Amino acid sequence: MNMRTTFLIATPLFFPPAAGLLYTHLNIDKRLFVDALGCGCKEGFNTNWFSLIVCLLVCYLTGSVCWSGSRGLPVRWRRIYLVSCGIALMVFFGQFIRYNMWA
Repeated sequence: MNMRTTFLIATPLFFPPAAGLLYTHLNIDKRLFVDALGCGCKEGFNTNWFSLIVCLLVCYLTGSVCWSGSRGLPVRWRRIYLVSCGIALMVFFGQFIRYNMWA
């Protein structure tokens, strides 16, 4: 495996948690988005919708990197890797939404 493939395979371990921690810090601790967009009780586009968009974007980018990074793997390992990435992204999605939604 070359360095590029190693980087692409390791990305799901580091990118979603780092993006999630940074977003949670800005959203919950600093109240950056809720002050600008309003909480979940506000009708229309609010911080909950923005959080969902950010979460889906992180999942999409990570999934794309997983897919392209797994191309050089044998078929069996590629399936295992992609299923593992899918499970990790589902866990990330649940935790991200749980900790970033406003009532």
